[in-house]
Amino acid sequence: MRRLIDGNESENAVAYCRSKKAFLTPKLIKLHKCLQIQCTGLMKLDCKYWERRQKRKDAKKRKKNDS
Repeated sequence: MRRLIDGNESENAVAYCRSKKAFLTPKLIKLHKCLQIQCTGLMKLDCKYWERRQKRKDAKKRKKNDS
């Protein structure tokens, strides 16, 4: 179990916030807009979430270019 930025604990953490010294789940990353603001304190953990996210982004980009 890892302590999350909102004070809860979870095994579903995919990133670590160096500024808040806590872990984040995909929902918390979206809620705190860490990727949108390109937070420099965000450290991605080695997990399948980032691979799946990149595949979705690539597929979306291909679909846009095909249209």
